[in-house]
Formats: sequence, C-alpha cells, structure tokens
Amino acid sequence: MSFSNDTWRTTSDPAVPKPGEIDIWRVATSFGQARTDSLSQLLSKDEIRRAQSYLLERDRNRFVIRRGTLRRIISSYLGVDPCQLRFFNDQFGKPF
Repeated sequence: MSFSNDTWRTTSDPAVPKPGEIDIWRVATSFGQARTDSLSQLLSKDEIRRAQSYLLERDRNRFVIRRGTLRRIISSYLGVDPCQLRFFNDQFGKPF
C-alpha cells in the first residue's frame, strides 16, 4: 500500500482509533526551537538524559520532537497528562 502526501491528514487533537482501526503518524522533525523546548517539558528525566546523549543538536532535537509528540498522541488517546505516561524497555531496549 502506498500513500501520497495528500492522503495524510493533520490534526492537533487525535481521535481514539475505533476497534479494528490503526493510526499511523508521520511527524515533521524540524520544528522551531520554541516548539522543541515546549515538547521537551513533557519528557521524563530518563528521556532528557537520552536526548542529551546525542552528540549533534539536530539529533537531540529530533529525539525530543519524536518522544514529545508520542507523549501528546498517547495522552490524548488515554485522556491523561503527557507527563504522567511511563515508558519501559524490554531486555533488548525496545519500548513498551
């Protein structure tokens, strides 16, 4: 299955997928610094440490944008504050 650019919708308030549906998100990773700083406020201490481990600022910002956006989407689905979410990693480092 392929998608064209006009297939993608934009939203700031995602709806919970219905049973049998899935959401696939595409996130721009080149926001301005103010937006990146705003998303960084949502991260846990572990996520901040991980972001700081990247050598290049571009990579740090991309991590912050991806993880902060993930927190916003999931918190919207669950109806909780993004800062309340807790992520864990399995023995292979994969998040769950």
